[in-house]
Amino acid sequence: MSVSIYYMASKNSALTSNEREKIKSILDRFNNYYAYKNEAEELSFYSQPSPGYALEGATKLPIHDEDMLIETVEHWLLALTEVKLALPGTNWTVSIDADEASWVNNCWEM
Repeated sequence: MSVSIYYMASKNSALTSNEREKIKSILDRFNNYYAYKNEAEELSFYSQPSPGYALEGATKLPIHDEDMLIETVEHWLLALTEVKLALPGTNWTVSIDADEASWVNNCWEM
């Protein structure tokens, strides 16, 4: 059995090169400082999102260790918070399998 965090964003226009650079910088920073980068998947976006989405991705979560799972969810939600804040005008959905995250006080929460 596997559990993943899914994330997708729609936008009325294509991402600009400046927005893509911001996203890359955020992902690089969070992936580099991910405590379990040698043991679990890193956060990334699909190179070709589904029609209607500017960004889309999924990352498998490490469910074999409860502490690692909790720290990973918190880390990736913080990363996705920064990406959302860097892209005003995007509509997001973030979930862990069928359970949707909530956008509360400018951050993602489960």
